[in-house]
Amino acid sequence: SWVAPPEDLQSTSGRVTEPQLKLAPSYDSIQENIIKPKCLKCHNVDSASDASAIPFSNFDELLVAENDEGKILVPGNAMESAFFRVMNMDKNIRGDLDLMPPKREVDSGRIKPVTEDQLKVVEIWINSLEVIEANP
Repeated sequence: SWVAPPEDLQSTSGRVTEPQLKLAPSYDSIQENIIKPKCLKCHNVDSASDASAIPFSNFDELLVAENDEGKILVPGNAMESAFFRVMNMDKNIRGDLDLMPPKREVDSGRIKPVTEDQLKVVEIWINSLEVIEANP
């Protein structure tokens, strides 16, 4: 099976001329506004961090990534997606997952925390993703 966003949320890669995409429930916008500035320092294959085992360099990596809690991205279900849960300040939603970005990075000023608006956009985006079964 593979995942396709709704048509109105299709990727705009290659057609964006602005250096910063407006925050919107699309992978490109989330990549530009959240993943690049807040996650890729650690979540890339070249990182010395343990997080290099869960790379976020592209949509396909995010889609297949897993941790001890399960899948990082569960299309159509933000509450089951670790990607959404780890950024949530609400411990009832986050559970035993560590808050991301890490407190030490936020406290040092190296990385800004995820805002409520950003978190809401991530939730809308994940919930909008549909799982499409491959034809047999």
